[in-house]
Amino acid sequence: MINDFSIDRECEHKIIVKNGLILVVSLTECIKSIDEFDQKEKHATINVSVINSDCGAIISKIGGVGATGELAYRDCIDHFNRNMGFHAEENKILLCCREIPTLEFSDLQDFPLTRTVNFAWRKDGRKNKLTAYFRDDEGGVVFTFDGTEECRRAASEKEMIRFILSHNRFDSMPEQTSIRRRGRLFYPTIKEFLR
Repeated sequence: MINDFSIDRECEHKIIVKNGLILVVSLTECIKSIDEFDQKEKHATINVSVINSDCGAIISKIGGVGATGELAYRDCIDHFNRNMGFHAEENKILLCCREIPTLEFSDLQDFPLTRTVNFAWRKDGRKNKLTAYFRDDEGGVVFTFDGTEECRRAASEKEMIRFILSHNRFDSMPEQTSIRRRGRLFYPTIKEFLR
């Protein structure tokens, strides 16, 4: 029996380039069904590479939440600005900036990376995951997902998710698709970019 089903989707990515500091901000939403699409709280997160004398290089995640994307972005930027002293004195951001700038909402710029939708569920006590990869394309989206090597088109993200839900039984974890690298159509995702 399938339980704990969730859909974790990357809504969009933004980039901040300011005074030598480069940050990517990801906006995500976690839903339980297609009916909740774009209705749930949004999470904006910045992954910051930091270094300290105790543990060396580590990834620090700064996050914000809100009912809308704008509110989540503003909350995330507020958290970053409130913690500037910590980053400046105890850590150094590994992005070659001399001084960490104060961020503003207007610093956010669109950054059209490939986005992912992760479908997660439990069956017979095992955690399973299926990942879909998609990019905006000519007023819709082009996508692929684990368990297939085909590229498909949909008019919207919602239509894409409906297609994946209707064409999978979610009884086992599918094999990862390799098409996300082929021809670079679905490359890079945020994971590869941050690497």
